[in-house]
Amino acid sequence: MTHRLAGGQAGSISVMAPLLILTVLALLGLAFDGGTAITAHQHAIGLAEQAARAGAQQVSLASVRSPSGPDRLAAQAARQASTAYLHRVGVSGQVRVGHDQTGDFVEVTVAWSQPVVFAGLLGLRRFTGTGTAQARLCHGIVTEEAC
Repeated sequence: MTHRLAGGQAGSISVMAPLLILTVLALLGLAFDGGTAITAHQHAIGLAEQAARAGAQQVSLASVRSPSGPDRLAAQAARQASTAYLHRVGVSGQVRVGHDQTGDFVEVTVAWSQPVVFAGLLGLRRFTGTGTAQARLCHGIVTEEAC
């Protein structure tokens, strides 16, 4: 039995309402899962930054005592300090100690993985990615771009 409203319209809202509600819930769920993924990414970057800073503090005493050259990192000690920090906070990552035109640096990459809550309805299980940070050995006045 269909009830007719004034003006001859039938109750068509009853079909659209559940579809609209499901669409809104799906969007809210994806926004929630996206937010947790962004938080996990920022956390990984923060851990990579701290590990890189720990490594960049490992200065070679021989280079500091040398009157002729710039300060250099003790590469093995820098790698160990960064890896030890990552181990202390319970994550694994890759550590690279290198040298370029501005000097020595420590680069750390930390992988992250975040299980989804609502995006599982779309077949997704996890969001994954990496967070990378770099710390440089600098001496004297530094700018934001380089040493």
